[in-house]
Amino acid sequence: MRDYLLSARFACGSLTLLIGLSFLTGALMMGSYAAVDHRYYLAIGAALCLTGITIALISRIGFMLYGVVTAAAIGWTLFKFGLDLWQLPPHLFALLLWGGILFALRDRIAPRARAVGPRVRTGPAPRNQQP
Repeated sequence: MRDYLLSARFACGSLTLLIGLSFLTGALMMGSYAAVDHRYYLAIGAALCLTGITIALISRIGFMLYGVVTAAAIGWTLFKFGLDLWQLPPHLFALLLWGGILFALRDRIAPRARAVGPRVRTGPAPRNQQP
């Protein structure tokens, strides 16, 4: 259990969960202001909390879920604001920065499965050599 708590997978999952909680906290604090659309931060925060838990438990599925959340955030931001360069960075910077870090660490967090068993030779069979 101690090795798991010190693993990169648990650390990245926990940090993703904390980022999601910060989005949720911000959405709840902004909820009283009518000028601010807090539904985006509420939805992204909840999705990031779910993604953080999934990365900590099942890392490959968590990465796919993070990609879906990021794609949905990009789509929502472009639909809501278009290509307004003043509105894109506040909505996308944290997601894209953390996504880049997760992408860079993906092999350390979720190593690919390796084949178990004897190696199978491909190609022509060796010829018998007689002296």
